[in-house]
Amino acid sequence: MHDYIQGYIHEINELSPRVKQIKWKPRIDRPYPFIPGQFSIIHFPKINGNMPYRSYSIAGVQEGNVVEFCISFKEGGAATSLLWEMKEGDLLEITEAKGEFTLREPFAKRIIFIATGTGIAPFKPMITELLKHSTAQIELVYGNRYLEDILYHDFWITLERKTAKFNYHPILSREAIENRKGYVHEIYPHLIDSDEKTQFYICGWNQMIKETRKNLKAMGYSRKEYFIESYD
Repeated sequence: MHDYIQGYIHEINELSPRVKQIKWKPRIDRPYPFIPGQFSIIHFPKINGNMPYRSYSIAGVQEGNVVEFCISFKEGGAATSLLWEMKEGDLLEITEAKGEFTLREPFAKRIIFIATGTGIAPFKPMITELLKHSTAQIELVYGNRYLEDILYHDFWITLERKTAKFNYHPILSREAIENRKGYVHEIYPHLIDSDEKTQFYICGWNQMIKETRKNLKAMGYSRKEYFIESYD
């Protein structure tokens, strides 16, 4: 049984043909404590069965305690089918922020984030936090199938232009971007400096995570140096 906070859908935006940005706001103005990387559980009372709820990573908490989610439509999924029918102003209950997929101190000199699909959601606040409070060099490797699938693309481009501490490496498997086509595994090995301590945060599809773990272990990295959140 979960303790839910009553609120409503503050704003809905389409981020891609299959992904929506859903912003939630509490009915009674109250702080929403949040550590970048955490998730929340959304309540779906109309779902029959023993699990009328789903977990979604938080893509940020904005001024006014507005909680941002980026959620992909799941074919045949009871929860996203209900969400896709909802409108701004509709009531929605969520839990407090939960989870331990958060930034680990002490920070390494180089931190590489590897994401696919909506696995980018927790990285948005995590990277923002790091840029404010660390001197680490941050690399974001982000894989998708098509250009239209990339989430927050303009945000990452703008961030890269603003600071030399952040580099953005998008890659697509079905079409080319920046004269390359392929998978995240073709990028992150080339970003590692053997003379610097490196940490990795990995979030996205299970197959990507499985292969990334295998590759990092082969390169000599341990579980103390890479941190994982699965999205399948």
